[in-house]
Amino acid sequence: MQSPAMEISIASPISPLERLPVLVLNRICEYIDDESASRQNLQAFSRTSRSLHTAADVRRYSQIELLIRDQDKLKGILKRWNEVLTDGRHRHVRRLKISWALDPNSALGKGRASESPDEELDEDGYRVGGFNVRPYFHMHNFCRPSEDSMRGNGGARLREHPEYWATLGEFVNQFPGLQDFIWAAGGQIPPSVIAAVFERKCRLHHHNFVLGSLVYDRNDVQPVSPKDYVLCTSPYLSSIVVRFGYFGGRGHIDYTQEAVMKVISGLAPNLVHLCVIQKQSSGERSDYQTWELGRPAWKGFFPGPTDTAADLTSGRGRLQSLVFAGYKPESIESWARLTDFSKLRCLLIKWEDHGPALAELASRGNLRSLQRLELISIKDETTQSQNALNILLSSLNPLERLQLSGCISPETFNIIVHHHGENLRNLSLVPEADEETRNPLIVFSGIVLQHLSSHSRLTHLSIPINRTRGDKNEVGLYRTLRILGRRERRPASTLRCGEAKIPSTYLKEAFSNGAMDETLARGIFNLISNEGRSTLRYLRLQLSRKSTRNAPGACPGDFGTMLRWFNRSFACTHDVYRVGDVMIKELGMAEVRHAEEHWKYMMEDEQARWNDHGEDLFVEVFGGLWPKQTEEWWKEWRSLPLDVGEGV
Repeated sequence: MQSPAMEISIASPISPLERLPVLVLNRICEYIDDESASRQNLQAFSRTSRSLHTAADVRRYSQIELLIRDQDKLKGILKRWNEVLTDGRHRHVRRLKISWALDPNSALGKGRASESPDEELDEDGYRVGGFNVRPYFHMHNFCRPSEDSMRGNGGARLREHPEYWATLGEFVNQFPGLQDFIWAAGGQIPPSVIAAVFERKCRLHHHNFVLGSLVYDRNDVQPVSPKDYVLCTSPYLSSIVVRFGYFGGRGHIDYTQEAVMKVISGLAPNLVHLCVIQKQSSGERSDYQTWELGRPAWKGFFPGPTDTAADLTSGRGRLQSLVFAGYKPESIESWARLTDFSKLRCLLIKWEDHGPALAELASRGNLRSLQRLELISIKDETTQSQNALNILLSSLNPLERLQLSGCISPETFNIIVHHHGENLRNLSLVPEADEETRNPLIVFSGIVLQHLSSHSRLTHLSIPINRTRGDKNEVGLYRTLRILGRRERRPASTLRCGEAKIPSTYLKEAFSNGAMDETLARGIFNLISNEGRSTLRYLRLQLSRKSTRNAPGACPGDFGTMLRWFNRSFACTHDVYRVGDVMIKELGMAEVRHAEEHWKYMMEDEQARWNDHGEDLFVEVFGGLWPKQTEEWWKEWRSLPLDVGEGV
């Protein structure tokens, strides 16, 4: 007798998301897409089902970047992209970037290759360090200049090949919904690409703005070329990164600065973002000879007996972002006459020589739209300068982002807290001054941090905390920082360096306070996050030395390299997929490897190690803190434990 059989059918439950209309799924994708460099959230979401994968296409292809290193392979690159963008995906593209891919054999390329792809990225997927000016471009993250483009892509540029660039222009022109086109592949944009931008009527972002026709011999005055003039007057030019310098190579005069001043005054009517970088001298002998001869005044775009309409003042521009990265403007008042500062939302500038003028502009209400401000190198501690700083900060409307470095007094800090605190989301303060300073700087004690937390709604905070070997005072500061629960980042700046010839007592303090390993990083994160119970999701810990100008070891060299071996930096992030887990990632590994090589060299070459700076003390103090156990004893250091008893 045959046993009865039962047929069982098992069907996987259908996710409620599958039943939602495509329009709703598109809005969900828009909400979860953080639009960072990696876009991990969107990628993970799109893998959960076929419907969600289809819906995510709209966001996934909203921004694409073409990396070009060998222009002879351009047609192949475009062919592959056209294959990816089949089935109508090209209609989703809103932002298109053309970037120069660094040559791995170049100096800049080798530097990038020595790092892991993401070891120096912040929590938003952008590189930390270098020209960190991206937050001061009031635009979409994808359109902001990268660190590599700010550095000129290692001097690389594309050659002129019209037959190739015609294909690139056709590629750009196929996106009906294109809103932003970003050029980061050298100074010259091919004519076919410019024509495509005009056809699409999209915003143009030029990350290496060059006007080659305005660099010429003093005895051979030239008019601007047609293609340069088209760029200067384009109604689609939205943002530029440009280098200002008085001279070009071979003794030529560079009039880019004068031309750009015309451009920002209304010649390019829709230019709203500008970053100026100081152009470095070539060092050629002809540069010095040209300097001695003087610099003739610019004769305009079209030199002649009478000024043309282009050479006359057009009016006032409407810049929203103004970034001076390493460039010191002669007069901020002259800039205020060319562009309406009441429209300015973001400003990054050195305080030196411009403080009183900025305070005057703010007191008259000319900076009323400012939302983000960074003042670099506030070195002047005179009453006039400090009063100007306080007037500026008191006169501005509450800011959402503020970064200051230099002489920051307790009075200035109180103005920041009471006038801007409720509106501030991102605050970075680095109080520092020469040893001759006569006035006190703000010190971030427990009381000061409590005062800050009671008057702020910060999500990002960057302040220096002096390490004191993990004692109760230091631990108490970390516990106080719990109150700033919404804060996502707080780099730690540490140690003080000693007296003449670096006595062993000071070395011991420097070594023990500077030793930061993964265990200590995790401990600090757990303290501040209250063992994961707060909303803190990201913490960056970066060790730095604090010393006076003439203190031994203050200058870069052997001592700094020695310390870098155990002055580690870490990024601590809550694992969004595992509640309570913390991901610890060490940063700056290229520098760490260099520091290890230096220790090895010091062990192998006794003559070099002891002759000049008394580095024998380094080894002696190291051994006193961490006794030698193996031949590679310099790897056996550990950070000192935190005193997590009752806080103070």
